Amino acid sequence: MVFPGVLSESLEGIIKRFSLTEYAVALPNQADKEACALQRSADLLLPILYSGAGGEDRIAAKLFEYLASCRPILAIVPRGEVAQIIESTHPGIVASPDDPQDIERCLALLYENRHQFIEGMRCDDREIRRFDRREQARKLPSVLDEARTASVLGKATYDES
Repeated sequence: MVFPGVLSESLEGIIKRFSLTEYAVALPNQADKEACALQRSADLLLPILYSGAGGEDRIAAKLFEYLASCRPILAIVPRGEVAQIIESTHPGIVASPDDPQDIERCLALLYENRHQFIEGMRCDDREIRRFDRREQARKLPSVLDEARTASVLGKATYDES
């Protein structure tokens, strides 16, 4: 297990509690190019968000890098935006952070079917491209026009598509 960047205290605690220290490697923060190369070489990417404290609505930029790498993802995240993105783009599976049996089930499924899963994984490129920075920049003028129009009319309307 490779963990680029600084490990949180809670993750360090989990690694120690389950005697995984000989399997876990913490790397110093990586430049973007090196971090992306690590992601593209990974057997599995593991975004983790805890329930509560807004975790359901939090989307880390790292998720979009994970999607672009088109590597298998086990997202241990609460129901919310990240889970919806993973499910709509199809790069992996989602497990609830509050359900250890669900996490175990997903890990077992991924392990037992690792070759078929990795070889047969089909990222929805069209859906993933929706999140590309260039695509988002292309949409920006119309979003700004909508906001200006809504402001002039005294209405707040926002379309998330």
